[in-house]
Amino acid sequence: MAKKSKKKKVQSVKSVKSSSPNLKRRLGIALRNFGLFLIMFLVSWGLYSASETDLMINLFFLLSVLFGFVTLAFLLVLLIFVFMKVMSK
Repeated sequence: MAKKSKKKKVQSVKSVKSSSPNLKRRLGIALRNFGLFLIMFLVSWGLYSASETDLMINLFFLLSVLFGFVTLAFLLVLLIFVFMKVMSK
C-alpha cells in the first residue's frame, strides 16, 4: 500500500520592526520620566542634607535612595532605546 502524503502548510515568518514614531514616543516617555525622577532625587537629597531631625533625615534618605534607583533604571532604559535607535539605522 502506498502512503498518502499530507500537504504541509508553510507559515511565513514576518519580521516585526518597531516603527520609528513608536521608538521616538518611547524615547520621549523614558526621557521625561528620567528627568522627573532625577529632579525628585535631587530635591530629596537636598532636603536630606538640610534636615536636622532624625525622622526627617531618615525619611529623606530613604526617598533619595528610592528615587536614585528609579532614576538609574530609567537611565538604563534610555540608553537601551538610544542604542536601538542607533542600531536600526
